[in-house]
Amino acid sequence: ACETQFNIPTNFGWFLEFIKERQMFGWIDFVANVGVNVPVPEVLAYMGSLYAHNIVVGDWMQSLDRLAVAETRGWIHQEQAFGELDSEAVQLLFDELRALGLRVRNEKG
Repeated sequence: ACETQFNIPTNFGWFLEFIKERQMFGWIDFVANVGVNVPVPEVLAYMGSLYAHNIVVGDWMQSLDRLAVAETRGWIHQEQAFGELDSEAVQLLFDELRALGLRVRNEKG
């Protein structure tokens, strides 16, 4: 059971490409704390500052399905509330939301 207590996510490849293309730096939480065994109080002390002073782009911004899953997790609210959201990712999410709304409207019409 201990061998599978912490699993490295496999959904971060898009993020590495994203920051590389835009010549940005990035922060991946499992690498910055869980993966290197940083004590939780220390992580909590700097996480708020990261969100407040940097642009946020998350897996949850890639599709409505991912957003629905992310909304069930507590951490998502600090990502959404305390920092600037990546405008390109937000636009893509809103485009998908608009397309869904139009599809629903057309099916009812």
